[in-house]
Amino acid sequence: MKNKRGFEFGFAWIFAIFIGAIVIFLAVYASTSIIGIKRYEEEAATGAKIGSLLNPISTNLEQAKLTTIYVQDETIIFNECESDSMFGEQLLSTSVRTSIGQPWSKYPGPKSTFRDRYLFSNKTIHGKKEFYILSLPFEFPFKISDVVIMWSDTVKYCFINPTSDFKREIERLKLTNVEIKGNINDCSLESKKVYFGGHAPSNYDIAINNEEVIYKLDSGDISVKYVHSSDNNNKFPLLYAAIFSDPETYECQVKRLMGRAKALVTLYEEKFDYLKGSCLPGATSLALENYKIGASNYDDSNYLLNIATLAQEIEDYNDPLKCRLF
Repeated sequence: MKNKRGFEFGFAWIFAIFIGAIVIFLAVYASTSIIGIKRYEEEAATGAKIGSLLNPISTNLEQAKLTTIYVQDETIIFNECESDSMFGEQLLSTSVRTSIGQPWSKYPGPKSTFRDRYLFSNKTIHGKKEFYILSLPFEFPFKISDVVIMWSDTVKYCFINPTSDFKREIERLKLTNVEIKGNINDCSLESKKVYFGGHAPSNYDIAINNEEVIYKLDSGDISVKYVHSSDNNNKFPLLYAAIFSDPETYECQVKRLMGRAKALVTLYEEKFDYLKGSCLPGATSLALENYKIGASNYDDSNYLLNIATLAQEIEDYNDPLKCRLF
């Protein structure tokens, strides 16, 4: 009898523990699901906020503009660029560090897609409280779009011996987390060092020389090309873009810009056909066609200098006209 009662007592406890484990599992599962949904909603809201802020920033700008985005929690923004189609795509998503569940979500939030935005940055931008957005119009020779550059409060930049006109623009814009020094040894240790001129010292991160930007990476040096904008008041959008981007993102976004340039040339060709009987010389049509061919054949930034020559040719035809194309 004692053994029988002892067996019954043990079974009751085992059954109770089994049922309790199921209840605890369901409670944990439900809590995890709720936390995941809450985090997903927060990351979706943050991504939508950033995407919506890009709209007014890049609308009808004629001058450079610096804007700060504030976030409540530590955030990582994922910047993806795809250039397979004519206009390509800009994809943004976020991961937010909160006290809910794990510090960082395993997967980023939903992606916001843009086909008319050109965001230059590193692929991942980690910010604690602030993200900085610099937007500049890019003319080549007509306005193609606004170049939008992003960095955060976790990265400092030190520009060493920039050219005088570039230095004046940096000082005018009062770029956050950017300092200008005459010697690389005067830069703060944690800063990303951007050296202007030849014979860069060994401890640089980015070197600028003769319209070329060189990135010093663990895998070896990688270089990209940049050109000046046709707007003398905003000459450096692609230089800023190259400095604050990784080389792969820079190349992808510039390729997207050239796709947009090709589409715009097609519109100007139609406008030329309408105006050619009045005041446009026939050579303008050839200049437009050459430009369109150059933009169509664009592969990487090494092509930029050739297209810049074609852009200057169009501008030379356009400037003295009474009925300008743009």
